[in-house]
Amino acid sequence: MKRRGFTLIEMMVVMAIVIIMTGAAAPSFYRLIVSNRLQTNAAQLVGDLRMARESAILYQQDLRFYVQTAPLGSRTTYYYEMFLKVPSSGTHWSTNDGPVTSKWVRRTLNSNILFGAAPVQFVDVGADDTLGRRFFYVEFSSGSGSSFRGQPVSVTSRSTITLRDPSSGKNWYVILESTGSARSSGSPPS
Repeated sequence: MKRRGFTLIEMMVVMAIVIIMTGAAAPSFYRLIVSNRLQTNAAQLVGDLRMARESAILYQQDLRFYVQTAPLGSRTTYYYEMFLKVPSSGTHWSTNDGPVTSKWVRRTLNSNILFGAAPVQFVDVGADDTLGRRFFYVEFSSGSGSSFRGQPVSVTSRSTITLRDPSSGKNWYVILESTGSARSSGSPPS
């Protein structure tokens, strides 16, 4: 019985087909990776916005959520309060304060994802520290005055936080409604 193997030509044809198929699939795979990175960061941001809002409702305190927009190209950071620094006087945490477990939380976006333009309707803190970082914040209401509990005080209509992947230029959006609910989307809100 004679055994027959593959010829060199047959092996080269199969290898050429595999290389062509891999080359055709690579751009789609790259877009999938970028979308996954953006969605993961957006999901974390939405969860943290909800946590700050729920803490404002639970502890009946006006709590802030800070977003760092400068310096551009730096590791992007955001902070949020889960409890006031000094509740009796209504003193808020500062972005110069270090994180404090279950009271003052600091997060950094992963995979070199950056914040885009400053969130509309967030309050501009300006460059409030020695590193030249610039922050914007939204404050979730405790329910005092004319605001209901958990309502973002400065947001009168929908506000958008843009997440940007610098390597691809692709954006993902976190939308904060005037009611305080947060969600993410791959397309800009209309």
